[in-house]
Amino acid sequence: MAYKDTNIFDRGTAEGQNDGTQTLQFSGDTVQLPHESYVRDADLSRDGSDLVMNGPEGTLVVEGYFAGLESPALIGPSGATLSSNLVDSFVTGGN
Repeated sequence: MAYKDTNIFDRGTAEGQNDGTQTLQFSGDTVQLPHESYVRDADLSRDGSDLVMNGPEGTLVVEGYFAGLESPALIGPSGATLSSNLVDSFVTGGN
């Protein structure tokens, strides 16, 4: 079953696709992730203005993550956070 967040004020919504990929749309300066593994164990990559997170729970696409002047922080359910600077370093640093 796909993750569905009905509170889009600061969090966003996720919709499942046929291939198991979840797409997350957000508003505000944070993105609530559906599972902690996306903070700890995901491989991050950029696809245009989207952030693609491949983790143990599947693939999550944050649409338009890189489209603004300042990208939002990614926050897991326990509060673990990836800042936009850290995400950018993972995506552009190659490590």
